[in-house]
Amino acid sequence: MVIDIGSQGRKPSLPANTTQNPGNNKVNTPVGTQPPAAPTAAPAAPAPAQTGVFISQEAQVMQKLAQQLKDPPVQQGKVAQLKQAISNRTYTINPERIAQKLLLADENAPSA
Repeated sequence: MVIDIGSQGRKPSLPANTTQNPGNNKVNTPVGTQPPAAPTAAPAAPAPAQTGVFISQEAQVMQKLAQQLKDPPVQQGKVAQLKQAISNRTYTINPERIAQKLLLADENAPSA
């Protein structure tokens, strides 16, 4: 519906496809359409919003795994033995074992 508010003192004009009831100052809806029905009851109040966060079981497992990867478990006994052997100068290096592990790691590495 178009109402010209700039027409001071003049009666507003109606769009071509609307009608007006005589003796009634209300503008009817366009010809061929029905006016919207008036609400019969007040709309229902929305359900109260729940606050908080729900984390699924799978997400909880993934969080635990990610934390373990970030902070791997430390074998305190083994660390203490290695520290003691290094400080006593009794820790020995096995170059053959290191070479085997390097070769194995190279074989299992994805090719570029």
